[in-house]
Amino acid sequence: TPEEYQLYFIAPVLEDAWCLLLGEMHKFVPLSRNRFVGVNGNSLYMNILIEGSTDEVVKIAYAVQNESSSQQWQVKTRSVQIPASGRIQVTLVRSQEASVPRPGMVGQKET
Repeated sequence: TPEEYQLYFIAPVLEDAWCLLLGEMHKFVPLSRNRFVGVNGNSLYMNILIEGSTDEVVKIAYAVQNESSSQQWQVKTRSVQIPASGRIQVTLVRSQEASVPRPGMVGQKET
């Protein structure tokens, strides 16, 4: 008979958290320090610095707090393509729940 198990992981929560970075949900370690090399923000935005191979597509998941209820969260995903530099910064903006274009950002999609 198959054994049952549960898998938990810990995600960083910034002060005044309106957005939670969940990482690459399809991976065993969704928030690897080798992939997500920097996360910071405040009550208005969240910056996520991601590393990878040139042209690699990284699908990140994050949860956004419902404006009308602090108990409800909506999970969203975004795909980004790593540029030749090997790093990309993704900025999530609370009022838009979308990225702010920055030099070097390529191929972002939100679902």
